[in-house]
Amino acid sequence: MRDDALALNFAVDYWDSLGWKDTFAKPTSRPPMGLRRALGHGEVYTPQTIVNGRADVTGADASELQALARSEDRGAGGPDL
Repeated sequence: MRDDALALNFAVDYWDSLGWKDTFAKPTSRPPMGLRRALGHGEVYTPQTIVNGRADVTGADASELQALARSEDRGAGGPDL
């Protein structure tokens, strides 16, 4: 757990057709397209974890996520929360 991290969740409905309906989801298709461009990916997909809007990782490996958080740290240049 980090006291300098803010976790956000954005539930989406575009996977509902696979048989599991996300009851928190709102109809949308824009976030995956924006993420594809922002993260430099060729395909649209839903990343599990995005760090500082710059990089993504599944988050299954805690050390990988911690390393990404360190490498993408914006220092004091981010917004005050």
